[in-house]
Amino acid sequence: MDISSIQPFLDWLANNQQWVAICIFLIAFFESLAIAGIIIPGVLLLFGASAVAGGGTLDIGATLLSALTGAVLGDCTSFFLGKFAKQRIRNIWPFRNHPKWLYNGEKFFARHGGKSIIIGRFVGPIRPVLPLVAGMLNMPSWRFISINLVSALGWAPLYILPGYFFGASLQGDITLPNGVGKLGALLLTLIIVVLIIMRLTHWHLQPNGYLYRAAHAWIDRQHSVRIFWHWLAEHRGHKPTLPLLSMLLLLGSLLTLVMVVLFNSNTAGLAQLNQLIAQHFSNIQHAWLDSLFGYFIRFSDIGFLRGLAAIFVLWLAVKRHFAAIVHIVAALLMSELLIYLWQAMLLTGITLVSGLMAAFIAQEVPPQQRWKIYSVTPLPIALVSLSHLYFGDLLITDVSCGILAGMALCGAVRISFSHYNRQAIVSDPWLWLSTIAALMWAVFYSGL
Repeated sequence: MDISSIQPFLDWLANNQQWVAICIFLIAFFESLAIAGIIIPGVLLLFGASAVAGGGTLDIGATLLSALTGAVLGDCTSFFLGKFAKQRIRNIWPFRNHPKWLYNGEKFFARHGGKSIIIGRFVGPIRPVLPLVAGMLNMPSWRFISINLVSALGWAPLYILPGYFFGASLQGDITLPNGVGKLGALLLTLIIVVLIIMRLTHWHLQPNGYLYRAAHAWIDRQHSVRIFWHWLAEHRGHKPTLPLLSMLLLLGSLLTLVMVVLFNSNTAGLAQLNQLIAQHFSNIQHAWLDSLFGYFIRFSDIGFLRGLAAIFVLWLAVKRHFAAIVHIVAALLMSELLIYLWQAMLLTGITLVSGLMAAFIAQEVPPQQRWKIYSVTPLPIALVSLSHLYFGDLLITDVSCGILAGMALCGAVRISFSHYNRQAIVSDPWLWLSTIAALMWAVFYSGL
């Protein structure tokens, strides 16, 4: 189905712009609703309506809020319909004629559990069915609502922003400046290289990896350090696990940081690199990039990071994870001290917070799967870094120093915390409420 099939609707919407927010809400609602979501071309309608909004009818915050609210309510309606009707759903059209739709949803839910609500929101064929199936299979209401809200916060920008920016570009408000394509290609290449290095490193340094076993054997032969290292080991499995990855992160980050600082003060090469990158970003200045990066740059503010940390520290206090609280608060105070002493360390805070959040999440999944969690960690750091480079308040060496210092702090915290890391972090209503509060805090603070 192409966009010409909904052109009459778009023409009507363009002539009745007071209905844009309501239409986006209704499209997101019915696109998320069981049965209706299978029939209507929701993605196409959302793209078209968002394009009309991007033409100047509605600001980006109101557009996202309309879609988010509609999607959450649509999924909740499907969920409680399944919870109320149970197996009677199978006798209702169209599931009576297409039982495979429910079968595929049940199979997917049985395989992925609560994660299926997040994954399924981005998988077209089973998306409208999964909330219904979750209700039929008696998923706890609080858990569904929490996961649903978190997933919708990621879904709304992905489905709305392409159409919104497309509509703005037709109005002449958005044109891609020269150099954006090259910058995007360079960043994509850099991300791929970093992910490959992370994957290989993590593969060999997990407990069953070759490098881990070799390092473990060497430590056991060094009587002067063996007791110290085994005291630091994490005691949560059948045998102690040494924090070798955290040690590598600490030493590698510190060594690289010292090299950057020394070369930056003694060579002209890095000065030229700073100038070249600063000039490149000055050449791609544009109004819509100002707005986009203006949101992300706020995530390096001390106030934002304090609020984010306070939310999770409060949850850790409820769960009596006091050792984790002490380590997190100490690390944040250290990052603030570094930023106070040297403004170039501005990226230390967001790097530390992102790294620690990834580490606490990753420790609850099997070792061979943890690299997937860590592979997402660079995204918020990269967005904030690009924002500072774009606005020119930090040079590339400043950004590098801040990131490296944050990584070193993260490694140090994880090494120190390993000895106290005996209590698993279990998903519960309070954790989900904290996650929702953190996401809402990020939306509020960014001004979106």
